[in-house]
Amino acid sequence: MATNGQAETYSDQEKADTYYLMCGGVIDLIQKFIPKLSAQNNSRIVIISSIGAVTPMPKSSIYSSAKAAIYAYGRSLNAELKNITVTVSLPGYVKTDIHKKAGLNHLEKKIPSWMWVDVNKVVRETERASLKGNSSVIPGFIYKLARPFLGSNTANKIWRFLSRRN
Repeated sequence: MATNGQAETYSDQEKADTYYLMCGGVIDLIQKFIPKLSAQNNSRIVIISSIGAVTPMPKSSIYSSAKAAIYAYGRSLNAELKNITVTVSLPGYVKTDIHKKAGLNHLEKKIPSWMWVDVNKVVRETERASLKGNSSVIPGFIYKLARPFLGSNTANKIWRFLSRRN
């Protein structure tokens, strides 16, 4: 699910559904498995968040805030749990059909091809980070390189330019 639009346009139901799907439901699912995973040695949990968790995303405030919440939850859980490693993956633009389903078709044309990460690369890099016991990972070289600048005024202006509709 990708929720987009002006902040004031979200209905209460859209907000509730988005938060449950991207955050509350993930927490509920993980909590159900913690006792079983704790009883085993070297268990791992992987949570898929988004690079949007660490950078402003105009017209995606609900999405971004839900992803930020689950990122904070995963990192906190990783510090709390024994015998379980929790890794949160923060991918950027991934080549899937989610953008079309969310009505964001224009992004495929506007976002440069070098900013799109292959889904298999996201899986490989996330799995590698999880096996190493890392609490988080940003898949894709370009996003690793850009991470220190995300949230800056310059990065925000570039993102708004690239993602705007015609």
